[in-house]
Amino acid sequence: MQSLIFAVLTASTMTLLLSIIFFLYHNKDLVTFRFYASVVIILSMMASMLDSLTFYIIEQKSFLNSVIAINISMEVMLIAIISIGYLGSQNKFRYNYEYDMIISLLVVWNEVSMAIFLYSIIYPPSKFQLFYIIKMLSGGLGFYYFIVPMIIEMAYLALIIENRIKRIKMITLLIASISPPTLFGSGAIVNYLIIVLVLAMSAAFFVLFWEGRIRMKIEINFLREFKIVIILLVLMFIATVIGALEISEFYTSWLPYGIVTIISMIYFFYIAADRKS
Repeated sequence: MQSLIFAVLTASTMTLLLSIIFFLYHNKDLVTFRFYASVVIILSMMASMLDSLTFYIIEQKSFLNSVIAINISMEVMLIAIISIGYLGSQNKFRYNYEYDMIISLLVVWNEVSMAIFLYSIIYPPSKFQLFYIIKMLSGGLGFYYFIVPMIIEMAYLALIIENRIKRIKMITLLIASISPPTLFGSGAIVNYLIIVLVLAMSAAFFVLFWEGRIRMKIEINFLREFKIVIILLVLMFIATVIGALEISEFYTSWLPYGIVTIISMIYFFYIAADRKS
């Protein structure tokens, strides 16, 4: 019960902070060096702290491992601060859209770090094995205690985006991601969740086609405009088929789905951070 409380507090705090960061980043008239540096340092600090805690939880408790856990966070922060310091001292900061992708990658790093931390704190290993890393990625990215705050954050970001095409892309990915088969672990309900997922992806395709092709009348440029979203939906479907075939152990079979989830998150958060329109 105590682990679950820590998990809920971590997920809630992370979701709130990331939503605030995105709100400020998206609405700020000009992304200054000071603001950009602050965002990079905050995101690096949060993710590296979660990585340190995860390492400490899953490894054997020893003096050496405690030192390594502390140094993971310290060294990541050192790299971030040196990079920001160099950028500032050389007067090389001129805002361009590449910085949106950097922010997106840092946010996804935070989300993935939160997923594996939540998994490790609720289901700590009795003995650390390589297979446990697969379970943290495959299971952690698909469990309800991660998906629920993620869906809330995705819905919030879709609402603050004013550009209609971007909103269509984000809502499409949101619908397709709403019910991963690993939502409640490896149980009998997985088969039902696969059906729900296929229905959700079908609904996502329908929303994309209806809003983009019919209502907005994007005909000639439809595939070009929504190409990445369509590719992600196809990859998600392929990963679902691989998982449903159960060619290997449950979490190994669903690892491709977890990887597609990460790729989808990168694109989703890039859309949210993109300031071009």
